[in-house]
Amino acid sequence: MREAGFRVACTCEPGVNTRATDPLRLHRIQVDARDSLLDFRAKAGGGFDEPSRLRAVWRRARYGASSRS
Repeated sequence: MREAGFRVACTCEPGVNTRATDPLRLHRIQVDARDSLLDFRAKAGGGFDEPSRLRAVWRRARYGASSRS
């Protein structure tokens, strides 16, 4: 992304961004039409800030040993 001239980019990885987060690897929390109001409130309140351990295991199995995408 940097070589292409971008200064900021998002990943598909959930989580919190801090000052230490690489601007080319920003995390995000997905909100979509299927979310209930309770889901949205949980996401906005930090309920999904930590990536699921099960998701990490699944990604390693599918994409290889690297945890970086």
